[in-house]
Parts: sequence; structure tokens; C-alpha cells
Amino acid sequence: MVMLPFDVGIPNGTGTVQITFLPGRVGDNTVEALVYGPDKGISSVPELRLTLTLTLTQRAQRIGPLDAKLADRGGYWATDRLRLPLPERA
Repeated sequence: MVMLPFDVGIPNGTGTVQITFLPGRVGDNTVEALVYGPDKGISSVPELRLTLTLTLTQRAQRIGPLDAKLADRGGYWATDRLRLPLPERA
């Protein structure tokens, strides 16, 4: 799991996105992205609905970019079809 900050440039448009890879190893993985607003509570940020993308790159090993192809699942974004060539690193 990793937490990443975001700012969509509007009032109360900041927060973090929690990204979880399961099982986080080589092969097929599930990826979930959950948005937390500025109050640290789970948030549905309308501006992110159409723009949330997750792309993975490992430049040192010349891998990627890999598009996770996340789908809006009504409050969080997810896919169960991300094939990782390397295990997750924190």
C-alpha cells in the first residue's frame, strides 16, 4: 500500500489516494485506489471521476509505462487485471 497526495486546484480539492496492490507480486494483481479528502475521510472527488489514472514505470529495468486501467467502482477505483513483471516495492 502507498499513499500519494493530490491537488485538483479547487477549494477542498486536496487529499491523498491510497493505492493497494494485492498480492503485490509478479503476475496478476488487483489494484484499488481509495481517495481521502482534506479532512482525512473517504471522499468522492468529482474532478477525479474521469481523470484518475495509474501508470507504473520502472526506468532502471526498462519496464513500462504500464496502464493499470482503473475503473470507477462507485467510491473507489479498481482493476483485477494488472499483470506485474516485478513485485511491488514500497
